[in-house]
Amino acid sequence: MKKDLFVLLLLLESLVSCPAQGTNLLLTCSPKFRRLVATHPEAFNAFTNACCLAARTNSVALVYFYSENDSVARGRSVYPHMAGQPDVMVCVRENQEPWDEFICIVGELLNTVSRSHYEELMARAKAGLISRSDFPREINRVEFERTIRPMRDLLMQMKLTKKEKVRSYFYPRFLSYPDDFDAYLLYQKRTSPHRDLTQQYQEEYDQLRSGGN
Repeated sequence: MKKDLFVLLLLLESLVSCPAQGTNLLLTCSPKFRRLVATHPEAFNAFTNACCLAARTNSVALVYFYSENDSVARGRSVYPHMAGQPDVMVCVRENQEPWDEFICIVGELLNTVSRSHYEELMARAKAGLISRSDFPREINRVEFERTIRPMRDLLMQMKLTKKEKVRSYFYPRFLSYPDDFDAYLLYQKRTSPHRDLTQQYQEEYDQLRSGGN
């Protein structure tokens, strides 16, 4: 317990050059996430940099949830649009491997930088200025270009053990993501059969067109 507290204090001290956003987020991260970044300097640097990027344009809060359902995204971002709430709520599944939690948190922090792009697409959908078939494709394109590929390149710099690589759900998938967008869509569908992103975003499109939030 004392060792964990000491490690946390060292990490918080290292975040002084970053906006308070990074310090606040680290305090809300799970113990296993804090242990991971404490023992992997390259992972801590990636987390710090992602916090600083996110804090430039958004206030961010981290929320954990538990699920055994693989059709539910392990990490996602929600935009509350409510007074007194942060700009972005990063929702992350807690009951997963530490490196998968790291990938979710850092990936979603990177994703917050694209908030304006997502909201523009949602506004266009609500106004009927983008088709039901194009909406999922363009949402996926933003995520691929601004989050997936950068996260893949970032993971290439991480130093996982063989055991950690085997146990991770995301690590082998990310490192195998292709550079081509259309190839990525096919690969994603093949490797994540429990999640149909096209259907998910088409349902969101329908909700936006019907006037839902």
